[in-house]
Amino acid sequence: MYWHNGSAVKKLTAEEQRMAEEYRAAGMTEEQIAEIAAFDREVLRSDRRFYRHMQACSPVSGSLEQVPEPAYDGSDIPLSGRMDWLQEIEDPALLQALRELKPDMLEILTLYVFDGLSQPEIARKLGCTRQNISGRIVRLRRFLKRRTGRK
Repeated sequence: MYWHNGSAVKKLTAEEQRMAEEYRAAGMTEEQIAEIAAFDREVLRSDRRFYRHMQACSPVSGSLEQVPEPAYDGSDIPLSGRMDWLQEIEDPALLQALRELKPDMLEILTLYVFDGLSQPEIARKLGCTRQNISGRIVRLRRFLKRRTGRK
């Protein structure tokens, strides 16, 4: 999805003006109307943050035929290939937590930890922003800490 903040603000401003007239006609005070407008602006900022940080990652270039299959489907540990590092995990809690990860999160973990790519490199490879990758790595850390009981 694409977010164009200027367009969104313009639409919100026009809607606020239209609604303010209706609110005045209904007997609302200017203070109440201003509170509603402030709430609407905060919703707009929240939506902008969501679209900025939660955009879908996809390959930067190439056709659909070149998109690799998901690295790991969560059903069983692969015996060989890109995720063969999972065979080396001895901690049962960590292994179970890794099995619960979605394939895209496991791919990011592999690129970051085992391939040694930086966040900007991963973002370029997956076709999304560095902030998106950073947020996903933070969520990965929290998830793994929570599931393994580590600090």
